[in-house]
Amino acid sequence: MTNQSPTTTANFSPFHPGERNVQLAAGVREEAERRGLAMIKPELSEQHREFFQHLPFVVTGYSDSTGQPWAGLIVGRPGFLSAKGSNEVQVDWQQAHNPLQIALAVGSEVALLGIDFANRRRNRINTTVETNDLNQLRLTVQQAYGNCPKYIVERNWQSHWFKGNYEQVESGQLTACDKVLIENAQTFFIATSSGPKLDDSSTSPDAWGADISHRGGDKGFVQVRGHQLSFSDFPGNNLFNTLGNLQQYPFCGLLFLNFDNGALLQLAGKAELDQQRQKVHIDIINKRLWRKQH
Repeated sequence: MTNQSPTTTANFSPFHPGERNVQLAAGVREEAERRGLAMIKPELSEQHREFFQHLPFVVTGYSDSTGQPWAGLIVGRPGFLSAKGSNEVQVDWQQAHNPLQIALAVGSEVALLGIDFANRRRNRINTTVETNDLNQLRLTVQQAYGNCPKYIVERNWQSHWFKGNYEQVESGQLTACDKVLIENAQTFFIATSSGPKLDDSSTSPDAWGADISHRGGDKGFVQVRGHQLSFSDFPGNNLFNTLGNLQQYPFCGLLFLNFDNGALLQLAGKAELDQQRQKVHIDIINKRLWRKQH
């Protein structure tokens, strides 16, 4: 498909300039706009509400006080995450476990990714924190939409995974064990941000904010060279949320899950896009390894 000038049937595009530029370069700008206007809604459908309420875990994307995105994880008994109507979701901290000690301030933007590995389904919600205390996290929905099942590795989620007490192990470099985990991964998660909002009259106000996305493939689809990771960006639904964010604001957070011992590897990095080769290169600038205490 050749590049085309987009035509929009709404007052605002659901995509910010970074996303639109990547879509244009890929030759799918009009298709993405049509699909985005149909898919991306400012509220949860009944199907999405039902889906999230039965999940044993949710992956999060958020930025710290410096603007660095991080990918996180919340686990619990199904029902720990619930929808209150179409515009609000709640996390019950009495039923949920927060192994990465995620601290979310009121007003901050948080993206949620729900995946049902067994049935290869996934849906995303972008939200804003309304309240967060010892009992409950309340989030207002800004955008909600589904994703295709491509590249989801089928597995049955085990209730004991990623529960218990965790300690953070500081290390400035990737260790040999870290590299083995990354190079054997069939799944990881990437948190991105659109960065500071621009004064852009063509963009919906809800198009800005945090995002969290899944990446999957065969073992070895993520390569490690020194302190840089690289992976191919396989064709998906052609919305290019992640790549668009990285073009707009190149900082990102990665999360790798060790399904054998329950360890969690969080990485913060700065990305460079190679759209010609459909590759993403990420220079690691920070690392947090969380392992279970025994």
